[in-house]
Amino acid sequence: MLRSLPVVVAALAIAPGLLAQSAADARWLADCRDREDGWRVKHCEVRVSSLKATGDAVTVDPGKNGAVAVKGWDSDAIEVHARIQTEARRDDESAELARRIRVLTSGTTGP
Repeated sequence: MLRSLPVVVAALAIAPGLLAQSAADARWLADCRDREDGWRVKHCEVRVSSLKATGDAVTVDPGKNGAVAVKGWDSDAIEVHARIQTEARRDDESAELARRIRVLTSGTTGP
């Protein structure tokens, strides 16, 4: 049975054209995977998505266990890098918790 354990999600809007994991994402993944948390097993992943900017305000809700950093630039694209970290007693439980996390975006889908 899966237990509800700490979950961290950080969404970053970063430069367009990087619709892949960035060097910062790679460093975060390495740090996330290398950190020891005693009895808990971690699952760490980065999900990347892109939207076309509409000129309207951007609203972000990281939820109860999330965090958000936003970086601006002169472009009509928004790229979201969701950094997901879950913890559980076993690998399969931790991975299942991550699969349950939904990163929802709305607006016009980018290029």
